[in-house]
Amino acid sequence: MDHRFIAPMEMYSVARHSLNYYKSVVFYLRFETTSFSLSEWKSRIEKSLRLTIDAQPRLRLQVDLSQEKPRFVILPISVFDSLPIRVVQRMNDDDDEQEEFIDKIIEDESNIGFTFNQCSPLWRVLLLVSSNSNTFDLIITLNHAIGDGTSGMAFFTSLLECLSEKSTLTFPLSDDRPLNELVPSKLPPLSSLILKIIEKIILPDVLSKYFFPKTYWTGTMQRIIDESVRTRLVSFKLSNDTLDLLHKKCRIERTTI
Repeated sequence: MDHRFIAPMEMYSVARHSLNYYKSVVFYLRFETTSFSLSEWKSRIEKSLRLTIDAQPRLRLQVDLSQEKPRFVILPISVFDSLPIRVVQRMNDDDDEQEEFIDKIIEDESNIGFTFNQCSPLWRVLLLVSSNSNTFDLIITLNHAIGDGTSGMAFFTSLLECLSEKSTLTFPLSDDRPLNELVPSKLPPLSSLILKIIEKIILPDVLSKYFFPKTYWTGTMQRIIDESVRTRLVSFKLSNDTLDLLHKKCRIERTTI
């Protein structure tokens, strides 16, 4: 079913995916239970995922590139008769090796793309389990075309609420709006505006290139189109105090990291 056109910022994510570059956003949570049964928890997660899809129908969106202007389409609910859940067995419960293994799994998930079609969703779930432990890990991967850090957290929160059998908010697709551009909340400082005027108007092109060399958010080295690029995971730990401060700052700024 047709939904709406894919806006420029969303199309940027579609293009990146097609170039095999920075495709997905990954969410990870560890559960510790008094007892663990794979069949029981898999059943609970499947039930909660279906409730989450009802609450967050954007999870039903797919990308249709066959039209002149690419569009989002809504997958039929029958697609979710079989949910994209994969179970992986942890080989070792040693803390250090386990952490290294999880980092590798998350990095791999970041580099595995999705297929733009009308028979599979643009998200997937991975369960990391161990036969010797009551701890298991839940990893959700979203294609960037349907979610970013903020919206992904909304999906993840809905799933956790459904797992906890709590009521969750519903976000109907009728409220879904295209993201055409990023609008800054405030103007840049005057000094930046003056420098931009000097760069664009006052200096000739030859001097402008010398004094204002082009730089990019990815750095000055640009990717060669046939070059193999892999997203790398760099993990580190923050103290609880630092995390608390970071969390408060994120809430104030209404953002994620």
